[in-house]
Amino acid sequence: MFEGKLRSPWWVVFGAALGLMVSNGPIMSFSFGVMIKPIAESLHWSRADVTAGLAISGFTSAFSSPILGRFMDAFGVKPVTLCCVVLFGATVAAVGLVPPTQTSFIVLYAIMGAFSSGIAPLPYAKSLSAVFDARRGLALGVAIAGVGIGVAVVPQYVLYLVEHYGWQGAYIGLGVLHIAIAFPAVALLLREPAPRTERSANWAASLPGMTLRQAMVSGPAFWLITFAFILSSAALVGATTHIVPILTDAGISPSLATSALSVSGIALIVGRVSSGWLADKIFAPLITAIFCILPLIGVALLGTGMGGVAPFVAAFLIGMGVGGELDLLAFLISRYFGLRAFGLLYGLLTGLYFLAAHVGPFLIDVVYGLAHSYFWSLAAAGGLLAGSCVLILCLGPYAYPVRRHEVEATEPAAAHP
Repeated sequence: MFEGKLRSPWWVVFGAALGLMVSNGPIMSFSFGVMIKPIAESLHWSRADVTAGLAISGFTSAFSSPILGRFMDAFGVKPVTLCCVVLFGATVAAVGLVPPTQTSFIVLYAIMGAFSSGIAPLPYAKSLSAVFDARRGLALGVAIAGVGIGVAVVPQYVLYLVEHYGWQGAYIGLGVLHIAIAFPAVALLLREPAPRTERSANWAASLPGMTLRQAMVSGPAFWLITFAFILSSAALVGATTHIVPILTDAGISPSLATSALSVSGIALIVGRVSSGWLADKIFAPLITAIFCILPLIGVALLGTGMGGVAPFVAAFLIGMGVGGELDLLAFLISRYFGLRAFGLLYGLLTGLYFLAAHVGPFLIDVVYGLAHSYFWSLAAAGGLLAGSCVLILCLGPYAYPVRRHEVEATEPAAAHP
């Protein structure tokens, strides 16, 4: 009954933004830096011991992402996502409840990573792509900008909890926060690609689009998109992760370097919304290429070691690239492969994206250990972004363009394509 009162498809955008505010990025990754030192000092662990859990979670997330995507294609978005919300939140809280050992910490982070794919952009992008057609890019951009809001807010919440209740209390608070916000957002506001009463065992097959196998063999589009986003992910996340050490090595104070990183977070929100809005109006591969060129300029500027406002401009341009990635990936998948296997395709490609995002920072540190300089790492990141730009510009016309007579109705049953 309540869902019937929320007929506008923009309620789905609002629900997705709420869920993404407390998704795996803000909860697992961006708030983690606040707790590294308290955990290490409390348990007498090295910082590498603490971050080992986060590294492992990247691999379990990459493994589970296509599996959960396939489950969503088969059983619907809501049941799978609601299960993941509860299990992810409970696992986060368990880190603060279970007696802390290195083994338990890594195991819990591995479990957390496995469920994180089910509360990441995957279910929200799948739901939005089914509800929106003509304004799909804008809807995806606005919704996924919720991650940027979470990045700005959740670490402050964690800092308060650590100062008043310790790092274990912070984990409990994070788990409660996730479930309290994400569960009602998914249950009340997210919309299925087909109404529950119309769904059958083969309902997904009736949606326009390709299977995974068809997408892989129908032409070069699948492979161009896959490798373009793998290259850009490794470069963008690798560069963003190292903004602070690069700037402090250049003689900039830690406070100013951290402020530059915050600027990249603001740019992330701008990139999400603007890339989606532009993709609705301009050929999306061209927009994607622009969002590779902007951070390429930022990486080059970062490598010059210039002072003044240059580091902030560089951080902003890199953040714009990070912001445009995942919603543009969702948009491209929906336009080139349709919605039939959207969950599986987006799950597979975001899994590879996040895996590359964990490998990128590691490779930058390997190169730095050999060269004792970030110059060659930044040069390599620039090369990866240039390669990504070339690959994405090789895409041809959409296989599933906007339907000319599509009207995004307010009735739930008429809203899906």
